[in-house]
Amino acid sequence: MRQTEDWTPEEKKSLIAAAEKGDPWAQCQLGAIYATGSFGEVDAVKSLDWYRRAAEQDFGEAQYNLGLIHIFGEGVEKNLNTGLQWLEKAAANHESDAEQLLGEIYEQGAFGVPRNLDLAVKWYTAAADHGNAKAKYCLGLLFTAGKGVPKDEARGRQLIQEAADAGYRYADVPK
Repeated sequence: MRQTEDWTPEEKKSLIAAAEKGDPWAQCQLGAIYATGSFGEVDAVKSLDWYRRAAEQDFGEAQYNLGLIHIFGEGVEKNLNTGLQWLEKAAANHESDAEQLLGEIYEQGAFGVPRNLDLAVKWYTAAADHGNAKAKYCLGLLFTAGKGVPKDEARGRQLIQEAADAGYRYADVPK
């Protein structure tokens, strides 16, 4: 995210005008800007409003961010079910970070969600197919261990190598 001093007055005005006209990308950017204070002010209410406007237009990145906001209770009351619903909407729009996070949630049983390796594999596979390096790494680990999938060390190593090649810093290819 750009810092406050990086936004010229004209750029701020243009971004706000585009968001107010309904541009979901601009709305999502304003959501992030108000969440991080890139315009000089952190405002969780404005952030939530702009993310919601973009999310309601099926903008996956905004849906993903709304999912996180609800899961962690940032500016709203924590609500796991609402958070998961937004993450699933984002995943339906091929937002690979949402797909990867859903895989992680189901693999680990995070946030009190029942562990479900079938769903973890489903979401990791979707994210990996959309180029998500972390999902390739996680899916590779499942294949090498035979967790939720038939054990296939060659496929697991291949996925972990793809994650490493894509720059995922934790990817250590087993020998």
